Amino acid sequence: MSARFSSECRPNPLVLEAKEQDQRSITQNRPKSLPCKQDIYLGFFFDGTNNNKYRDTDAFAHSNVARLYEVYSGEPTVAKLKVLKKAAKADAAAAWSSVIPKDEKKYYRKTYIPGVGTPFIELGDSGEGMDNTLGLAMSKHGEVRINWALLQVSNHIHAAIMGTQFSDPLKDDAELATEMLDETARDRGSQYSIRTPSRGRGFILQDRSQKLAKAIAPIVRGSPTIRSVRLSVFGFSRGAAEARVFCSWLQKYYSDGIAGIPLKIDFLGIFDTVASVGLANSVPIGGVEGHYAWASEENLQVSSAVKRCVHLVSAHEVRGSFPLDSIGSGAHCKEVVYPGVHSDVGGGYPPNDQGRSIGEGAAGDAKKLSQIPLAQMYREALIASVPLLAPIDFNDFHQSNFKIDPVTVKVFNDYIAATRFGSGKPSGVMWLTEIQAEEPLLQIIHRHYGIFLRWRKSMLGKVHLLPGIAASLDSAAKKTQDRHDLQTTDQALQQELNMLEKYSPLVSELSIWPAKVGDWSGGVSTEWHKQEAVSPASKVLFETLVHDSRAWFKPGNFSDDDQVWFNDGGMEKSRKIMIKSIEAEQERIRSPYRLSDEQMKLVDNKDYKKNVERIENLKTNKTYMVRSGGQEPIRLYGYLRWRHVFGAAALSAPLQEPVSKEVMRRRELENQQHENNLQSLNQQNINARKRYQEGQINAQSYGEALRDNSLRMSAEHQRHAAAMAAIK
Repeated sequence: MSARFSSECRPNPLVLEAKEQDQRSITQNRPKSLPCKQDIYLGFFFDGTNNNKYRDTDAFAHSNVARLYEVYSGEPTVAKLKVLKKAAKADAAAAWSSVIPKDEKKYYRKTYIPGVGTPFIELGDSGEGMDNTLGLAMSKHGEVRINWALLQVSNHIHAAIMGTQFSDPLKDDAELATEMLDETARDRGSQYSIRTPSRGRGFILQDRSQKLAKAIAPIVRGSPTIRSVRLSVFGFSRGAAEARVFCSWLQKYYSDGIAGIPLKIDFLGIFDTVASVGLANSVPIGGVEGHYAWASEENLQVSSAVKRCVHLVSAHEVRGSFPLDSIGSGAHCKEVVYPGVHSDVGGGYPPNDQGRSIGEGAAGDAKKLSQIPLAQMYREALIASVPLLAPIDFNDFHQSNFKIDPVTVKVFNDYIAATRFGSGKPSGVMWLTEIQAEEPLLQIIHRHYGIFLRWRKSMLGKVHLLPGIAASLDSAAKKTQDRHDLQTTDQALQQELNMLEKYSPLVSELSIWPAKVGDWSGGVSTEWHKQEAVSPASKVLFETLVHDSRAWFKPGNFSDDDQVWFNDGGMEKSRKIMIKSIEAEQERIRSPYRLSDEQMKLVDNKDYKKNVERIENLKTNKTYMVRSGGQEPIRLYGYLRWRHVFGAAALSAPLQEPVSKEVMRRRELENQQHENNLQSLNQQNINARKRYQEGQINAQSYGEALRDNSLRMSAEHQRHAAAMAAIK
């Protein structure tokens, strides 16, 4: 499998070069006699894990998929969706390219699918509580999103031809999408069963195609004749996995067309595919790799029916929960490696986060590293004749979404120049202008992660002191949390290093995951200990643009969602609980003295005086609450490892032996029990919070209940891991 590292960002990032323009002319393939023949253009946009444009755009944290959706010419499936506290939020007005005639606009349509772990209320996903937790961890509600998108194909065709939708997208289609689920998943209300459905979905889609054919028959006999339905599909993270499966199922069920109309997939544009459906690769159980249910390796394969597939992937992502699913080789496939972690490629970080991309609003947004891969995906889509707006048609909102700060371009290009390895030349219709060397995918990723490791080594003990956090325009509370996260993971890195340096198979084989030991001895140690200096260009990139995804990611906590902590009052609630807890402690200290608060100030009790200061600091915001712990465990993952890449030919981990039906059944039952136990524990938290708010228990009892439940939850995760490991 071969790929290339990113080229330098060109002076005009959104403009095609001559060879690219020529290829676009070929791919346009528009009917020569427009009054007689017409194509229908459909765009589908699957957003990433915990990405939702309705929630994120105001904070300049919307992903690259959301930004591309905004410049796709077409009417949306729905005008608005429910988000955040179930209040509906409207789409932006439909965008139109100036080259599309007014009477043809009805043939251009698009659908946006919010990311798993975020609200899609109409499909039964609240984006809160267990929907959020299991959406982020196991891609719950992922399959129903794909089903719903499949139904929108016939909806769009009916709307383009008849002027009305075939069915109600948010009522009828929501019910059908659930009906199309695997029977076991439907009964459990989840979407990560081990079994993969086919018959129910196929029957519903074929039946719908036949009914659509009858409905449009009187119109399509006339003029213009509908020549084909041309699709463009985009995705990021688990949304990229959804996009790939969506294309596979389109080919599976509509290979002969839909309602008698040929269906073509012009373009599949995806950012850093992560499947992690069901138990993910981060779960330390042999044979568990996150390819359950709809995200099977077969479903993730990119069909040769896709005319152009471009996959932009991260060079510096390392989290165990985010293994990469490569697209492999193929004449129609192109894989480009970009510097940065997962969301530095697919977008989604707000400006100022972790002291990166510092600036107010749109100014900070333009400084983000993710703006550069966004520009490449825009160009790649244009080459494939995806009906995106030309820059001349951009309004202020679109221009802001695609702007790249000149300083970011320089820092990026300096890194590309400083790390250039070998040389290549343009090749075929996929690599029209690139001159970076063509190499095995893992070789590129490992080389660039090695550069990061050497920089990280140089920052041991001081990474939290980088000036970016102090200069950030984030709130003091957010900067305190960022600094805390970086410092604690920095300390954990030192522990991780000590553990690996002292590793002995005779005494350590049960305490360190074998795959991690294999990575350490298989090149990570060599990269860490290299004496090669880190170039100034690399230092600037890592210190100002590349985020630390491991530091903020806390799957061990009940929720790792900053939205809940900073914006939905989580931190404030915790602050009040902490104050009441300290006050209860003060009452316990004061009780033997039988003195008032004022009298206690005269007593020489260090604990009491310390608590007085703690309460004052919390009340005046001199001290901020932080969420501690919860990062992926260093004995399994950490920084000193390679990111796992699926589909990377012989360099990838070998496939597991076939799993028997009985083992699959037992795993399914255990998964169900685990989910039920987690839901029960979550309900106990909710009940305790309600009792506290109603005054039935005090702050100390509430805090104790939460701590006890946290221990029970940790024990449940350990029980589940042991139970799954025992199923053979």
